[in-house]
Amino acid sequence: MFELAVASERLNWSPATFWAATPSELSMAIAGVAGRSAQTSPVSHTRIREIVAGHGSQKSIRRKA
Repeated sequence: MFELAVASERLNWSPATFWAATPSELSMAIAGVAGRSAQTSPVSHTRIREIVAGHGSQKSIRRKA
């Protein structure tokens, strides 16, 4: 499995991290280390900070494995 090898070697992900990642997360991470992530974020860092400031710190809704 090519993706697992890339995640382990290039991303330094543990098997648990690999299996917990969504296909989109894995694809974006591999694109990033391969230098193919030329896209800009749809949300600016400034806007993310504004959202966090307005809503405060909250627990993740993602379940722990």
